[in-house]
Formats: sequence, C-alpha cells, structure tokens
Amino acid sequence: MEKLIIVRHGDYDKDSSHLNDKGSADIKQLAEQIRPLTDSHSVLVLSSPIDRAIESALILSNTLHVPAVYCDALRSECQGDMDLDGALSLIHEKSDMANIIVVVTHIEYTDNFPAHFFKHEFNTKAPYMHLEKGEAAIIDCASRTLTKVA
Repeated sequence: MEKLIIVRHGDYDKDSSHLNDKGSADIKQLAEQIRPLTDSHSVLVLSSPIDRAIESALILSNTLHVPAVYCDALRSECQGDMDLDGALSLIHEKSDMANIIVVVTHIEYTDNFPAHFFKHEFNTKAPYMHLEKGEAAIIDCASRTLTKVA
C-alpha cells in the first residue's frame, strides 16, 4: 500500500442518517479531487456500514470506478465507540489488494486513526488533523506524511 486516504462521511440528515444534498455534493467534489491521485493505481474503498458512510463510499467508488467493501471494524455511532486495532488489522488484511486504500468512516476514526497508524506503522507521532464532514486526509506511506486533501 502506497497511500491511505481517510475520508469523513458527508453531511447527513439527523432524522434519517442518509446524506443530505450538501453531503452528497461535498463527497462528489472530494471524489473529483482524489481521482487524479488514483489514476493508474489499484484502489479499494473500505467503508463503515452506517448509511451516511455507505452513501459516501458509493459516490467515491462510482467516481473512481473501484469496488467498495463495507466493514464493521469501521463502524462508529457514538463518541469513543471505535476499534482502532481492528481498523488497522483490516487495512493490513486488504493492503495487498490495492496500492491506495480509501477508508470512509466517522469522526472518532478520522480524529484518532492517523495517530494510531503512525505509531504502529512508523513508530512515530502523527500531526493531529481534524476533518470536517466530507473532508479527507492522505497518509503517504513512502514519505510518512499526513496531508489534508485540498
């Protein structure tokens, strides 16, 4: 795996947990920003099985023309509800399937997983980066850097 792209799902309607128009538009725009990074690479989208994440993952996978896989290890429905080791194991398990893995998940993971990944993979600290809904960060494994998709 060359790159790990961590995506926070798009904005959603609190009553239904489905993406609203803003959330869909933000993820479509993000997918277009990510597309040039994925050209001529094998890509896999991994997603939480919660509606807003599934819908975000579908937009990304359709735009990038790659498969999406839904994984309980990326599920989160309340603050503190996460399995960072499970998410890391999942990424290790899938890393031979793609050069770039796109992970679509929730704030608990987007705020905490980069530090966990850097600690376990690179034995170093990651800079803290907060992602709003519909934003993404890229971990470049070769350069060991974390950058926000702009």
